Amino acid sequence: MGRSVTTKPEEIARSILHLASEASSFMTGAALLVDGGVSISRPWEA
Repeated sequence: MGRSVTTKPEEIARSILHLASEASSFMTGAALLVDGGVSISRPWEA
């Protein structure tokens, strides 16, 4: 059985703020996956 992860809106907002900040100035052509680690813990159940 897969693990259930509930993402909070503020967790998504922090990711968006990071992308909009100077801290991400060297990120180009990257996909930012925000899924609480589900895709790396058991990708066959995600």
